[in-house]
Amino acid sequence: MPNALIQLSICLALCLIFLIHHLERKPFTHGISNKAETFSLSLLCGIAAINLLKACFLYAELNFQGSQAEILSYLELMEGMFVILLILFIVFFESVSALAMRLKKTFGKKEPQMTHQLSGHTEPPVAQDFDPETTINRNPVSEQDNEQPDEDGVKTNI
Repeated sequence: MPNALIQLSICLALCLIFLIHHLERKPFTHGISNKAETFSLSLLCGIAAINLLKACFLYAELNFQGSQAEILSYLELMEGMFVILLILFIVFFESVSALAMRLKKTFGKKEPQMTHQLSGHTEPPVAQDFDPETTINRNPVSEQDNEQPDEDGVKTNI
């Protein structure tokens, strides 16, 4: 049993380290993703703490009678609720994610299609590489644009 206590202690410590690291770094770009990860890590820390507490009670070989037995049953009830909540949470976010991807695919911004003149087939446009040496200057500067008026109001070419 001491090995189980050590393993549960390490599990709780790792869950807390991951939670603290996540709270400090907030690795996701969207705030809702960071909140969801914080919630799930908090639930995992709660489950690990409850299991460690139950293992300590069982290791001490206490006679569970009366209020002590109630405490153990409440811990088991809380653990079950945390597990169910975690499962529902994962299912909910996976469903929302799948729905969002489907809606984006259905109603998202469509790329313009190019039609071949001869065959009539359509395909998405191909991005062309930018080459500064072959790019044509479409707004040439005329000599009149380069002329600046001097102090006397006479335009001189720069």
